[in-house]
Amino acid sequence: MKRTAVNCMYMFKYLLRHCKAYVFFSFAIAALASVNSILSIYFIRIALNVATSKNSLSELLFFVALQASILILFSGLNSIYQGKISPISQQCFQCQMHYELFEKAASLELKKYDDPEFYNKYILALNNSDSRALSILDTFTTLLNSLFTISGLIAIISTLDKIIFLFVIFSVAISISLNMLLSKISYSLNLKLTPIHRGMSYIQRIYYLRNYAQELRLTNISSSLKKMFLSFNNSGIDQLRTTGVKKIVIYFLQSFVQIIYASGIMLYLAYQLFRGIIAAGDFAALLNSANQLSAALKNLFQAGPKLYEHSLYIENFREFISYEEASVRGNQHFTNFSSLDLKDITFSYDFRRKIVFDNFSLSVPRGSKIALVGANGAGKSTLVKIIAGLYSPQKGQVLINNLNVLNFDHVDIINNIGIIFQDYQIYALPLIENILLRPVSNKEQDEKAVVQALQRVGLYDKISKLPNGIYTNMTRELDPEGALFSGGELQRIVLARVLVQHYELLILDEPSSALDAISEAEIFKTIFEEYADRTVIIISHRLANIRNVDQIYYLQDGQIVEAGTHEELMQTNGMYARLYQAKL
Repeated sequence: MKRTAVNCMYMFKYLLRHCKAYVFFSFAIAALASVNSILSIYFIRIALNVATSKNSLSELLFFVALQASILILFSGLNSIYQGKISPISQQCFQCQMHYELFEKAASLELKKYDDPEFYNKYILALNNSDSRALSILDTFTTLLNSLFTISGLIAIISTLDKIIFLFVIFSVAISISLNMLLSKISYSLNLKLTPIHRGMSYIQRIYYLRNYAQELRLTNISSSLKKMFLSFNNSGIDQLRTTGVKKIVIYFLQSFVQIIYASGIMLYLAYQLFRGIIAAGDFAALLNSANQLSAALKNLFQAGPKLYEHSLYIENFREFISYEEASVRGNQHFTNFSSLDLKDITFSYDFRRKIVFDNFSLSVPRGSKIALVGANGAGKSTLVKIIAGLYSPQKGQVLINNLNVLNFDHVDIINNIGIIFQDYQIYALPLIENILLRPVSNKEQDEKAVVQALQRVGLYDKISKLPNGIYTNMTRELDPEGALFSGGELQRIVLARVLVQHYELLILDEPSSALDAISEAEIFKTIFEEYADRTVIIISHRLANIRNVDQIYYLQDGQIVEAGTHEELMQTNGMYARLYQAKL
């Protein structure tokens, strides 16, 4: 209960911080609705009693005027709320919440995406937190409305017939128990459906992403994907079917209890009316009051289970947003790069037992050009991700200028260490932002740098002929007029990124696999000229491009088994020499 209160108040304060007007209008409308429902009962009672000469006409007219005034105020506030406050506030709030989730997700170590439990929590937070936060406000306003209504109805019933309370208590007690059970079943179902929906979303994504279009049409992989999709769907149906039986029983019991309650209270009040114990106005007032009190009490007591259910989702959001990495970045600024050292690195993926690196060490001084080669699975790309800080080693340190890389400000790191991965990404953004990898800040300066980079990779002539030039949107996923490029052209665009940003340390992981041999040689020549006095680490299966680097390291099973220049390694006639001969 305490955890539920903490989670709900956390999200209520979060909502209040971003949407004050939305909260105020929600509460004001709930209070006015409650007052109006109570006045309606009084009006019916007085109207019927006026007809039987038990009340004066002036009293009836007073209540008509009072209720009309409240209805006018209610209608005015509700019109503003429904037409402007609610839609705009909800849109802004959802944007704010997702923005924070995106920021947190972008700051997490990559290993968190390899943890299914953590990833599922992220998906739950992303898909449910905003709707649950808004539902918390709805529950709070319902709570306020119920409390106002209950107070007024108790006052009415207490003056007319206290026996009615027994009927109400019977109905509410059973209804609360059934609703608590229903909330637990719903939450349990959602947990089980999350990985199923994630699997189905993955397959849906494949069918609308251009990257997969060719293989989907030229192979039979679509059959496997559709089979998997149906398997996920059937698993979801099994879960819904199992839960559905339980829900049917609960829904039937709820209806049955309501029928017993309604029938019992009508028979009791009819008996009172026929015996002359109560007047016609009192009969109507008690019947309406009893029904409204029952509904209000149910809403009141259902608020607990509802808040508990909301709390479970909000807790995912809180845990995700408040998660702190074991290794926290420092605030030391990155200045002149002098060396990169990997000291006694031990690393393994959480979901694998195999150790990728065991006491691995490597030193890279400023200005050097080195290459990491080896068979697939040797650990080359993993090593790059450790240097980049995407993964933290279980033991050992990554040092820059003899200081742990974690001591440096994260922004300084990404501004000074550039990496092109073999699985690089292109975004549905203007081409200039795809190259800058940030929004345009200094228009004239940024445009000049991007144009020069495109000229150096041989793409500017084509791009300058596009309708919007370097501001043309990439891909047609969001823009039907977006530009499409071949694999080689995309790789040139990605390589232009390292010519725009003058990194102190550049890491290239298979940077030119889609280029022909001549284009590849030209690109490498351009990069080596641009980074002549800076540090470059290259991973490449095309060994002809790394012949002139200062040092080549051959990796096998996470260890350096050979090191030297191209000529030195060819003379030893070892693994590198055999690999080089095989590539010719």
